[in-house]
Amino acid sequence: MTIDIEKELKVAFKTGKVVYGYKSSIKSIIYGRAKLVIVAENMPKIMKDHIIQLSKSLNVRVYIFPGSSLSLGGLCSKPFFISSIVVEDPGESEILQIHGNNYAYH
Repeated sequence: MTIDIEKELKVAFKTGKVVYGYKSSIKSIIYGRAKLVIVAENMPKIMKDHIIQLSKSLNVRVYIFPGSSLSLGGLCSKPFFISSIVVEDPGESEILQIHGNNYAYH
């Protein structure tokens, strides 16, 4: 069974708790609220490495979104770039069940 990340992310935004942006993502990871971190493929390397390292140390999975930060923003119905998203509560979505080779850490 393949889970569509785009569909599940939209459901999570509507029914769960999702935060976006680099600083908000870092705070959510540090405070232990993050269940899944999604980063855009074109996120600056130093920022991406920081999120991955922090997530790894706190056992949070990181999924590399196979698209740009602009397409990630559009997916979230936002008219701006979004480099990272943290799922704190998936709501009715099955986003935490996604599988694939796009994980930086799991």
